[in-house]
Amino acid sequence: MNGLSSQSRPRELILRWCDDRITEAETLELETLLRQDPCLARLFAELTHVHATLENLGPASSPSRACLPLPLQALRPPRSPWIRHLLSLAAALLLLGIPAALLVRSRPGESPGPTGLPTRSLAVVNHILDATWQADDLALRPGDLIGPSRIRLAAGLIQLQFFNGVQAVIEGPADFEIVSGEEAYCHLGRFHAIVPPQADCFRVRTRQGELIDFGTEFGLEVKPEGAEVHVFDGEVAFQTGEDRIPTRLGVGRAALIATDGTAEAREADADLFASYREVNQMQAMSTEKRLTEWYQSSLFWRTHPGILAYFDFEEKDYLTGTFQGQSTGPYRDPVSGLVVGAVSSQGRWPGKAGLSFSRTSDRVRIHIPGTHRALTLAAWIRVDDLKPRQHGLLMSEGESEGSVQWSIDGAARRLNFRAVPPSGDPGETISLASEPLPLADLLNQWVFLATCYDADRQTVEHYLNGELVGRGDLPRAPSLRIGVADIGNWTSPTMEDSHFEGMIDELMTFSLRFTEDQLAGIARSGRPY
Repeated sequence: MNGLSSQSRPRELILRWCDDRITEAETLELETLLRQDPCLARLFAELTHVHATLENLGPASSPSRACLPLPLQALRPPRSPWIRHLLSLAAALLLLGIPAALLVRSRPGESPGPTGLPTRSLAVVNHILDATWQADDLALRPGDLIGPSRIRLAAGLIQLQFFNGVQAVIEGPADFEIVSGEEAYCHLGRFHAIVPPQADCFRVRTRQGELIDFGTEFGLEVKPEGAEVHVFDGEVAFQTGEDRIPTRLGVGRAALIATDGTAEAREADADLFASYREVNQMQAMSTEKRLTEWYQSSLFWRTHPGILAYFDFEEKDYLTGTFQGQSTGPYRDPVSGLVVGAVSSQGRWPGKAGLSFSRTSDRVRIHIPGTHRALTLAAWIRVDDLKPRQHGLLMSEGESEGSVQWSIDGAARRLNFRAVPPSGDPGETISLASEPLPLADLLNQWVFLATCYDADRQTVEHYLNGELVGRGDLPRAPSLRIGVADIGNWTSPTMEDSHFEGMIDELMTFSLRFTEDQLAGIARSGRPY
C-alpha cells in the first residue's frame, strides 16, 4: 500500500463499515485485508479509538445492538448520523496519513500508549483484598484506572468496574487480560461478573473457546483441564473452536468445557465464586478492622513522651476554626492548628477525616515552641498534583536561625529537609534531599512520609512508607526549632508559591529520632489497603 490508488478498495470498505452499510462478504474481505497489511490494521485500530471517543462524547446511546460473533461487527459504530459522518471523515483522514488525534483530543483517563496513540482507561479498581502479585508484574491499588492490560494475581481478590457497568471479581491465583471495554481473556483463575443490560454484551475468551454474556451474572473458572462456566442469572453462550453454533446455558446451569471442546453438564454453584457483593462486605469489614488497628496504634504515639504535636484532623472547633492537637513533655499547653482555607473531607478510610489543600492560600497555622536536638517529622498524605515547585508539608515561618522546612520538590520528586543554622548565614544552610520517589508510589496514593534529624549523630534520614529512601551525614548539626509554622504551605520571602496540593489526614512531630523499624510499624498499622 504505497500509494493512494492502492488504498481505494480498503478505503471503500472502511467507509462502508463507518456508514454501517457493509455486507457480511465485505466484512470478511476487510478482515482479510487487515490481517495482510499491518499498516492498514494500525489505521483501522486508530479509527476504532475515534469511534469509542466519539461515542463517549455523543448523545444518549442508540438502542441495544445484538452482540454479533464477527470481530468487525462487534466494533460496529452507533447509528447516530452525526457520529457516522465524523467516522467517515476520520477514515478518510487516516488513509491520507492524518492522525486521528487531530480530530479528537484525548480525554481524561487517557495516556499515550507505546505507539504514541492514546490508550483509553477501560475500568477502575474498586477494591483489593489480601492481594499479592507475581514478581515484577503490574501491581494495582484501589482507585487505579486501567486500560488494556494483563493482570497476574498470585493470591487474593481484586474487584473491577468496567466503564460500561460490568462488575467483575478476579480471584487469585489468576492470569486475566483486559482486551477492551467489552472483551477479556481469562488464561487462568476464577472470574465472577455481573453484566447489566446497559453493557449490551460482554465477552470472555479462554483457550477452550469464547463466552458471550447478554446481560446476566456468571462465574468462570479456567483450569488446565478446561473452563467451567456457571450461570447464576440470565443466559450465556459458549462457542468452541471454529464452531459458530454456541452452547447456551441458562440460569442454574453449568458446564465443564474440556480442552477438546466437549462439554459436561453440571449444576451451577455460587459458593465457588466470590461475588462483588461479598467483596464489598469483606472490604467493609477489612476497612473497619484497619481503622480500629490504626486508632489503637495512634493512641500510643499521640501520648508518647517525645511528642511535640500530633494532629489527626478529626475534630474541628468551627467557632474558632482550629483543630486541637495533642502534645506532652515539657510543653503541656495544647497545640492548636488554625485552619486557613483548607477543607475537611474523608481521609484514608470512610469515617476518618482529613484536610484537603488545593488553593495557594490553604494552610494550617501552628506554633511549636522550644529548640530540639532531634526531630522526627511524619505525615500521611495524598498528593493530587505535583507541579514543579516546593510543596510545603511543615514549614517554619521565614528564615530565622534554626528554622525548619520540610517539603516535596515537585520537579525532582524528592523529599526535602532544610534548616537554617544559628549563625543565620544562608551559605551554611543545612539541606538534604531523598532519592527520587517513584511517581506511581507518590501521586494519587496515600503514602507515609517521614524525616528524622539527629544533631548528635549528625544525620538526616528520609523514609517512604517506612523504607529508607535517603540518608546523609552533616558537617554540623545544631539544635533546631519549629516555632510558628505552616502545615501544607509556606510564607516565604523568596518563593512566591509553595502550597501543597492534596490531602493530609495525620501529622506528627517528635523531639527524638525514630528508627526504621518504628516507622515501618506506623506505616503498616496506618496503611489504608
